[in-house]
Amino acid sequence: MSYLLKNEEGKTKLEIIQEDNRPNAVQEDPQGEENPILKSLKELAEKIDNSTANH
Repeated sequence: MSYLLKNEEGKTKLEIIQEDNRPNAVQEDPQGEENPILKSLKELAEKIDNSTANH
């Protein structure tokens, strides 16, 4: 998995790239809001957004 955070027109864009080229790989069910990595990325993006808004 690759996670890319980009600033576009004053907004933070998260791009998630999932590549699994293994033979017979099984796709896991989406975890949505419960995914700890997405939760951490959201918190990080909000901190970055808040810190840049104050400068």
